[in-house]
Amino acid sequence: MSVRRTRLSPDARRAQLIEVAAPIIVKHGVHAFRLQDVADAAGVSQPLVSSYFATRDELVVAAFVRADERSFDEIETIADSQAVGFDGVQAVVLESLTLDPLRATSWDLWLQLWAHGRFSVPIREALRSRQAAWVELVTRLVVRGGEDGSVEAGVDATRVASLIVTAVDGVSSALRCGLMSEAEAARICVDVMDAALRPTQER
Repeated sequence: MSVRRTRLSPDARRAQLIEVAAPIIVKHGVHAFRLQDVADAAGVSQPLVSSYFATRDELVVAAFVRADERSFDEIETIADSQAVGFDGVQAVVLESLTLDPLRATSWDLWLQLWAHGRFSVPIREALRSRQAAWVELVTRLVVRGGEDGSVEAGVDATRVASLIVTAVDGVSSALRCGLMSEAEAARICVDVMDAALRPTQER
């Protein structure tokens, strides 16, 4: 008796291929990533993968964006639940540097794409878009902190948000390579955040 396979809808198939691609990119790197590897892992033909993603970069970008949006959505929910804006910013920093499987996959994809964004316009634009989303989140929380008094009055919210996001990005490579612990990475970023945002009387 033959087993009848369930046919996936186009949206479901595309989502499946994106899910399958992420760990393959992390394992092999963007430079060695092949659509055939995704086809093999998904149990489909390479031409079928190509019918959804015409190029490697297109699938790489889709996998990266999906992973980063998931991490972003979780962190945004935690940050927005904090009582004051400063604590929300701190939540973004600390949660970003907590390497549970979701965060680790997201960071690994960031690191892979940073290395290749110089050579690929689609990858570079995806990095730019996702970076802007994080800066916008922190900017919103800094503004909220200015309104509730937990952040120094008069700070340039967008400038400081860019500084904090860049600090988190800066320690991520060392963190993922095992050159520093989560606690050490968090301490560096919190020091940056405190210097930029704490009201003068609390420093």
